[in-house]
Amino acid sequence: MAYDDKPLVLGNGVKVAAGVKGLDNIEIGNNAIIGANAVVTKRVLADEIVDGEPAHKIGENNEDRLYG
Repeated sequence: MAYDDKPLVLGNGVKVAAGVKGLDNIEIGNNAIIGANAVVTKRVLADEIVDGEPAHKIGENNEDRLYG
């Protein structure tokens, strides 16, 4: 990792399933859920549920929130 690279930033209460790829330089918002084998290529907002290749929003996390 080069010194100018930004790290992965995970918010509070984030759930990441097995096999997720492409998380370099990405910000994941609070209470987001990332499905299995998703390829995350851009920022995931708070309370979003994403899955797919590339990852896209498939829902809103309104029931399984750990923070705020």
